[in-house]
Amino acid sequence: MDRCWKCGGPSDAPDFARPFTIASTQPRLHTHLERFLSSNDAPPESEMPLICEIISIAQDEVDTLDARIEELQATLARLTRTRDAAAEHPGRHRAIVSPVRRVPPELLCEIFALVWATRMQDEQVQKPPWYLGQICRAWRRHALAYPYIWNTVIIPASQSPELLPAIETQLVRSAHAPLDLVFRDVQRDVEPPLLDVVLPLCGRWRSLSLQFNRSSPRGALKWLRRPKFHPDALERLELARAYGIEIADAFVVAPRLYQVLLTDWQFHDTSAPTLAVPWQQITHYRGTGGWSQQLALLDTIPNLVEGAMGLIYDDSGDTPSDPRVMPHIRRLRLERAQILTQITASSLEDLYIVSVWQAIPSIVLPFVQRSACS
Repeated sequence: MDRCWKCGGPSDAPDFARPFTIASTQPRLHTHLERFLSSNDAPPESEMPLICEIISIAQDEVDTLDARIEELQATLARLTRTRDAAAEHPGRHRAIVSPVRRVPPELLCEIFALVWATRMQDEQVQKPPWYLGQICRAWRRHALAYPYIWNTVIIPASQSPELLPAIETQLVRSAHAPLDLVFRDVQRDVEPPLLDVVLPLCGRWRSLSLQFNRSSPRGALKWLRRPKFHPDALERLELARAYGIEIADAFVVAPRLYQVLLTDWQFHDTSAPTLAVPWQQITHYRGTGGWSQQLALLDTIPNLVEGAMGLIYDDSGDTPSDPRVMPHIRRLRLERAQILTQITASSLEDLYIVSVWQAIPSIVLPFVQRSACS
């Protein structure tokens, strides 16, 4: 039985809790031997037995301490393993009371939808959110029941055999939610089987994004000429890098269309020169074109609220004398400031000019004074 190191009585303290002391048994070094510790002199043969005895006793103490250290390390490792195993138990049960388990399904689905909205421009994002069903049964159940995280249909340039079944499944899960369609890197006509799936649902299209490249054929949008194409619910139309593409008049009748985007935010892409849409109802526009083209377009958008306009060249020699009044415009983003000489915007709240050196006071200040905007 173990004994208490203080009183000598029985002790049930764990082995690692007992103090450990070693009484030094080293013989006292004779004074006449100390000089050998600070010099290179060789000791006489008569002193060798005493020195060897000192070495042996000291090494025994080191070996004893090493054995004790190894024993304590083994005890510490065993306790660490026991502690780690014990820590898993409250950790598993703590997950049961995690706040995320009590998030209402409606809020959780709204978070899912917001994540997709903020990552729409990420080329690596694969929508719809198929992997949400791989997290847990509850998330899968909520994801399958919420149409608004399945209503963005992205059609890539390479239309693999797996694409059609995936889109069909996605459209079923989107139920009756408005659809947002994105055709990326359009290089040829859309495959007929795919058109037969998405085109009959054109009455649910809320937004349509057609993204082209230099190799896109002029007739890449022939499928829009189908007689059954009626974009009655279309609100947003984006045509990226569409200069030279034959645009059908399929958007002439689009009663809910209010946003037309024909270039990127840096105005790198030249807009399609002619596009038949109900411009009178458009409130949001972004495009790049020549001076005359942009001014003529402003005359057809009397209800513009947010505009972004870029100029690919300056042909402002033939400039109308009277600035046109734009009473509803509140936000204006311009590549160059010259277009301010031709408009008056009394309701303007936000003006941004990309080329700072173009924002010369002789243009901006008269515009502000003439418009009397805040």
